[in-house]
Order: sequence, then structure tokens, then C-alpha cells
Amino acid sequence: MSRCSEKSELVECFYRWLYSDVIQDHILMLGGNTIQRNFIYMQEIRQRYPWLSLSYNEIKTGVRESTMPDGTAFNLRKAENIIGGGVINALDGLMSIPETIQKINQGLKAL
Repeated sequence: MSRCSEKSELVECFYRWLYSDVIQDHILMLGGNTIQRNFIYMQEIRQRYPWLSLSYNEIKTGVRESTMPDGTAFNLRKAENIIGGGVINALDGLMSIPETIQKINQGLKAL
């Protein structure tokens, strides 16, 4: 979905569903992230992810990975732009899925 999506009512409906408490709970239990902080107080989630409350406290001071495991530099911001640009092109119908994947892979290999 992007600003060029023609079915804005369906997009709104999807986001309301995605960010509902029930779905956010399931996403979090599957190991995903949530924008809602109230889940860190649920006992099952606190037991499964004891570090989660710390992550919310430290989110503003976090360090993003900028090196590969072998110590070589990696431009994470460029990688995000390559991937994001590809996804937007696919969502806007400018490229097919296979074309998008190929372009993303080419861009990442060039980093």
C-alpha cells in the first residue's frame, strides 16, 4: 500500500485490523515488533521476551549495525533505500515481483 493506492477504504480497513490489539498480540507472540507498548505488561509476553521493556526504553539510543560479522563496513541506510525503493515500485505497479527482486538483489550486491 502506498499513497498511490486506489482503494483507500480497504487500506484503512487493513491498517485498523493490523494495528488492532488482537493482531498485534499475535504478531508479537510470533517474534515481530509492535508499536503498542501496553503489551510489555502482559505476563506471557514478559516471560517470553524479558528484554522487550528494555528495548522500548532504549529505542532512542540504539545503535544500528553498520558492519558485517567479519568487520567490513556495511551501509545499512543504502540497503534500506534499495529494498524500500523496490517495494514501492512493486506496490505502485511499476515493476513485477520478479523484476523487483532482481533489482533489489542487484542493488544489494553492488553495496
